[in-house]
Amino acid sequence: MNVYADTNFLIRLFLNFDGSKSPWSLLQEFQTDFSSPFPVPPLLRYECLNAMNRMVYESRRSGQLRMTPESVAIGIHFFEEELAKGKLLKPVSIPWTDLNPIFESMVHRYTQKYGFRTYDMVHVSSAIALNFDAFWSYDQKARKLAELEGLATNSP
Repeated sequence: MNVYADTNFLIRLFLNFDGSKSPWSLLQEFQTDFSSPFPVPPLLRYECLNAMNRMVYESRRSGQLRMTPESVAIGIHFFEEELAKGKLLKPVSIPWTDLNPIFESMVHRYTQKYGFRTYDMVHVSSAIALNFDAFWSYDQKARKLAELEGLATNSP
C-alpha cells in the first residue's frame, strides 16, 4: 500500500497528541502492506514545521501547556532525521505541471459544494500525482476529499 500522509497525520508521529488513534499503531496494523515511505514534498515539509511550532503558540494562547518549545524542538529533530534517512519519510518533488491539472479539476468539482481548504486540495492532488492509493489524515474533510477521489483512507 502506497500511503500519502498529510500534515496533521505526520505531526502526530513526532509530537505527543491525545485523543486520536495513534499513528504508530496504524503503521503497525499496515506494516505488511506498507511498501514505501511517506512522500514529503517541500510544501508538506514547510507545513509540518510550521504546524509543530504553532503548537507552542496555541498552547500559550489557550493557557494549557500542551506543547513546550523543547518538546517541539525534539519532534522537529526526529522529523528531519527521518526525512534524511528516507525510510519512514522520503523527500519528493512534484512538478507543478503534474499537480496543476489535478488540483484545478478538484477545485472546480468540489470547492463550491464542500468548501475544501487549499492545503487539503494540494495534499490530495499530490497523492494522486504520485500515483498513491491511500491517504491518511486525522482531518475529516481531507479524508472526505480523498475518498471522493477514490483513495483509501484511515479511520480516525
